[in-house]
Amino acid sequence: MSLPGRRRRTLWGVSDISELADIHYVRQKERDGLGDAVQYARKHVGDEPFALLLGDTIVESEVPCTANLISYAEEYESSVVSFERVPWEKVPSYGVADVPDLEPEQPCFPVTDFVEKPTCEAAPSNLAITGCYVLLPEIFDALSETEPGVGGELQLTDAIRKLSTVHGVVLEGDRYDIGNIPDWLQANVRMALHHDDGEINRAVERLLREEIDG
Repeated sequence: MSLPGRRRRTLWGVSDISELADIHYVRQKERDGLGDAVQYARKHVGDEPFALLLGDTIVESEVPCTANLISYAEEYESSVVSFERVPWEKVPSYGVADVPDLEPEQPCFPVTDFVEKPTCEAAPSNLAITGCYVLLPEIFDALSETEPGVGGELQLTDAIRKLSTVHGVVLEGDRYDIGNIPDWLQANVRMALHHDDGEINRAVERLLREEIDG
């Protein structure tokens, strides 16, 4: 949206965001799950692989997470999902991977199965999906063949299980979950402190020191 009489600006200092990307915006009619939301992208994606990045996850890493996934997707001609080992008590909040023969130093590995939001006792691992994917277009046919799952919603994880091959990588770097207010607040504080220059860093550091010192 442009405002009359005001110069359009972005964080990157260009006058028009269309110079950076071709943006499409689609509103999900009902909250019917992540799988349902992904289906809305079908006419824009067509027959091409695509990256799916969930908005409640921020990743900082030396090699961008998406670039890493793309490289392995091209190497294995497979959909690739990013994972992170989470504390076992948090496993029921995630989709997790079943990877029975994972070697400690294996950078990319085949995933045999997924379980959406399992109990700690039923979980095959604590390798949780981080919200970063590179998916082949076959995911759309898989979604159309998938019935609603956990919570009565169309779960992307259930559709991924139907794909011919899926690989996984363990996330390198820092992941910030901003899916709820406490985590959003912690992510803002940690990122402000991590980037140790600028006005925001100084303001947050000063506030924390004042609170600690009483």
